[in-house]
Amino acid sequence: FAHIFQGKTTYDENPDIEMYLRPAEANQWTDTAAANRLWDNIYARLWCPLTTLWIFSLSTGQGFSARFFSQKFLSETLSPNAYNCFLFHQQICQWYYAATRRGEFWNWWNFRKKMYWFSPQPCPVEWYEYFNVVCLVVGWSRLMFSLEPIVKKYLEMFCGVVFGWKDEEGDKDTTELLLEIIERMTGIDPSVDWTLEECGLASIG
Repeated sequence: FAHIFQGKTTYDENPDIEMYLRPAEANQWTDTAAANRLWDNIYARLWCPLTTLWIFSLSTGQGFSARFFSQKFLSETLSPNAYNCFLFHQQICQWYYAATRRGEFWNWWNFRKKMYWFSPQPCPVEWYEYFNVVCLVVGWSRLMFSLEPIVKKYLEMFCGVVFGWKDEEGDKDTTELLLEIIERMTGIDPSVDWTLEECGLASIG
């Protein structure tokens, strides 16, 4: 709510507007956006008592949200694309902007960045183009989700023929692989019927 009602810092457009819900450091040109994000996280965590109950309800399958998100289209068709949407959304937005603006690239990368991992600014398109961008991002993510296993399979075959590589773990049982992973992590030789606590992994839950 603080985000919505207060808006974002406009800097040179309205330099006299004070952002009372943020520390002064987060409203300066020299801010790296770290103070801004830390402050946003602080007031987001004030909702933890409510969000904890909501997440608990989701985990038990109770309530409207759980019923809504358990729909087959959402849980089986769209959800596998979630990580790829995260990975590709910015690149697709930038190429969409370039394709629809006669090759004029969004100038996000022409200037020194305050944040190096991704752009904190939205792609400057019209509101109705949002639906185009979402469809493109989901479609591309779905394509990558479908193609990646195929490409991986043929790359492994190619490397096997050219370099003599062999997938030594391909023929192993899942349980055997899991026990080997736990042994590498903890140094303990575990048994199949052990609990996580007995394996030394109680903190994982």
